[in-house]
Amino acid sequence: MAPSSILATFPGANILRQTPDTLRSLIANATAQDMDWQPAPDRWSINMVLAHLADVELKGFVSRFRAIAEPESPFLPSYDQLEQFRSAKKFDGRAELKTFAEKRRDTLAWLDSLPASVAPAKDSTKNSASLASANCSTNSPSTTWGTSGR
Repeated sequence: MAPSSILATFPGANILRQTPDTLRSLIANATAQDMDWQPAPDRWSINMVLAHLADVELKGFVSRFRAIAEPESPFLPSYDQLEQFRSAKKFDGRAELKTFAEKRRDTLAWLDSLPASVAPAKDSTKNSASLASANCSTNSPSTTWGTSGR
């Protein structure tokens, strides 16, 4: 029986589903100081990483998936991942994680609503952009989630 949705064909679907809970467990015992600590001025705090995830879920990830799902000549929108960090704004990581989890739920529901036929055949070279193999990574600075080096 063929998969009914694009989500069923996506190799990383379980990771997409598990990420919010994994993040919740990682920060469960983090203090406000832990959440706001930056290993260096040009590195992100946990709060900043969680704000980035909430922002990128919609502006980077979903917007690109929606573009790729278009049948004719998908246009991948640009995304300035550093825009939200150009001010001295402080982020509440736990609130950002809640926002991220809500947006991720919406993403999963949308992906589950798309027919599996949206993904091109594995041997298709007609269109290099596909939902099943989209690389939506960004060039964000690497982040440190541990407390070593404090």
